Amino acid sequence: MKKIKNMKKILLIILILMLVKNVAALGIGPAYKTLDFRPELNQTIALHLYNTGNQESTLIISSSGDLTDYIKIKNQSITLIKNDSFKTVYYEINLPKTLKPGTYEEIIKATEAPKKSNSSGTITSSLSLTHKLTLNVPPHGKYIDISLDINNTNFMISLKNIGEKNISNADAEIIIYENEEKIFNITTKSIALEPEEKKELKTTWNTQKIGEYQAVVTINYDELKTKIERDFNIGEINIKINKIIINDFKLGEIAKLDIYLVSNWNKIIKDVYADVVINKNTIRTESVDIKPEETKVIPAYWDTKNLNKGTYDAQLIVHYKNKIFEKSFDVLVSENKVEIKPAFNTKYIYVLLLIIFIIIFALFYQKKIKKST
Repeated sequence: MKKIKNMKKILLIILILMLVKNVAALGIGPAYKTLDFRPELNQTIALHLYNTGNQESTLIISSSGDLTDYIKIKNQSITLIKNDSFKTVYYEINLPKTLKPGTYEEIIKATEAPKKSNSSGTITSSLSLTHKLTLNVPPHGKYIDISLDINNTNFMISLKNIGEKNISNADAEIIIYENEEKIFNITTKSIALEPEEKKELKTTWNTQKIGEYQAVVTINYDELKTKIERDFNIGEINIKINKIIINDFKLGEIAKLDIYLVSNWNKIIKDVYADVVINKNTIRTESVDIKPEETKVIPAYWDTKNLNKGTYDAQLIVHYKNKIFEKSFDVLVSENKVEIKPAFNTKYIYVLLLIIFIIIFALFYQKKIKKST
């Protein structure tokens, strides 16, 4: 009798160890998901099934709870093989236009399919992984759909009443941040919205300061509020070439070119570098970070060992944020001096010749008309 009890204990311990091993080998994430009710909400949610034990398992996906009528599981079963670190399953939630206020819960379960026992009577076990979905339905019954469009300094907030109750007062408070510092705020006019009605709130931020900003927009509607955030830019990020200076030049030696770059942006621009092309030879500078509105000097080193006196075509190409800025110039080299002058652009000659041609043609045509009359 005592031996039987001991045998039962041993079998129980083996079963527990096998279950613990399986739980450690398989997992689900996220374990929890919380949603706030919106009329006719349609959302697809991804669940990851993890196979950390490199084992083969078939999992049956099911759901039960308060929201079963609104849940559609896209993968009823899924098989994990040894080489799978994880696989993803999806379920879709489609909510009705209204639900009674309260908290709703649904359990999505991934249950391991039973494994066949072998002839020696090996104990098999199966486990269940659970994901809990919680839906909060507030008692107010007022819902609003929001879209935000920012075009440079112009803000347009579209509001639609998607609930079944009237909204008496709705407005938008816009707060602008620059580098996490509040620099501007404005509140729009107030509007009313009937069910299914859509209106727009428009306002403008009067500024000419280019850069990167964050807008935090709070929509106040009756006793409720909701918030959306958006990053936006005014103007374009730009780096200009201020000047190039070469001091203590001596032909045949290595010359140092100091390149002065100016940023117009309100945030640090990282990994800025330049290519200097002189006489078909390219010199690349080191990469630097340029602070907001900073003038940064980056050096380039030019080996003039095999260079002769004369004038050379040169080009400076600045690389930053997947953009480039180019500037052409002429380099006048003498024994102990270098002069840098703007490159002569032939397109201006073509434009000037075209203007002269148009003037001559106009005078000729006018003279011909006078003769004919």
